[in-house]
Amino acid sequence: MNIIIRLYHDHKKTMLLFIIVGLVSAFVNIGSFTLLWGMMKIDYRISVSIAYVAAVIVHFSLNRNLTFKGRSTLSLYQISKYLTMLATNYCITLFIMRIVVEQFQLSPYVGIVAAIGMTMWISYLLLRYWVFKEKKQNSALTIST
Repeated sequence: MNIIIRLYHDHKKTMLLFIIVGLVSAFVNIGSFTLLWGMMKIDYRISVSIAYVAAVIVHFSLNRNLTFKGRSTLSLYQISKYLTMLATNYCITLFIMRIVVEQFQLSPYVGIVAAIGMTMWISYLLLRYWVFKEKKQNSALTIST
């Protein structure tokens, strides 16, 4: 708990933007899931997967351009790190959904909210300190001949 409090004090603006982006992404995720599973009656595993992709597109775009703007140029390396984070979070999401729906016999809505809550903190830490890590300026003098 202390690490969360320390992160908040050190990064208030970034965390606030991250939370806002997260809420928008969660709205897209849950809205898409509701449309697919709740209204169209598509299997919850397929619905949560499609909703996850829609939310990821929003999440990446907004975090890249608002929350962590100007930290570094977009590169294949950065994209590969983001995709690794996504794969991890997607596995966690499917695991939580399965436990909530099949083991606890609760609504998939409970599962998707629980998954969002769990992956939110993982995402912030990975995005801030790994995916969109600010490059340190090289202060060494260069001598040209």
